[in-house]
Amino acid sequence: MHSITQKPVKDDIRKLHKDLYGLSNKSKEIRILKIPTMKYITSVGILRGNFYNIRSIEECNMIFVCNNRIRSYTVKEQNKNFVMSPFELEWGKQTEQGREMKVSLWVPDYVTQSELKIAMLDCLGSSEHPLYLEQSTEGLCGQLLHTGSYDEISQTIDRIKEYIEEQGYKANTNQYKEIHLSHVSIGWPEKTNMIIRIPIM
Repeated sequence: MHSITQKPVKDDIRKLHKDLYGLSNKSKEIRILKIPTMKYITSVGILRGNFYNIRSIEECNMIFVCNNRIRSYTVKEQNKNFVMSPFELEWGKQTEQGREMKVSLWVPDYVTQSELKIAMLDCLGSSEHPLYLEQSTEGLCGQLLHTGSYDEISQTIDRIKEYIEEQGYKANTNQYKEIHLSHVSIGWPEKTNMIIRIPIM
């Protein structure tokens, strides 16, 4: 009798941490939350032009391609699978070449650096591309679901900052994070669902 291999359950960050990545009514209220340490595939790049050119950035496409390839490895080798996470974006300083940016996708802890290197070799032809795994510990943050035009997120950032300071904390608005629940691969609708997360110093 042949043994039946059980179909792997897909890990989904939006289900594992509904309070951090959900679209519920609670997400529409400003909250202060403690973000646990999590693992990400990460890269940095330069955005030339406005935000709507983000899909032209090579590093963004590299992360999506390698993430999908790694999922096939974990299914075959570990009988584990995971759902592609929301696209996370952090802005850096403005340079002559454009705006610095850091892009990230969450992955489960069982994803390894060796799997990322093999994925780069398979998909990109070299393991020397600027993709890496990192453990991120954000700690205490204020966050709010932004629904609407991307051009209006500064108002949401101001609201979160004001709320954090009302609670007696100090907001680090220089390192806020955009978590795009309306996925980057399907374009930018007039109304996008995006979590704005601001670290507390």
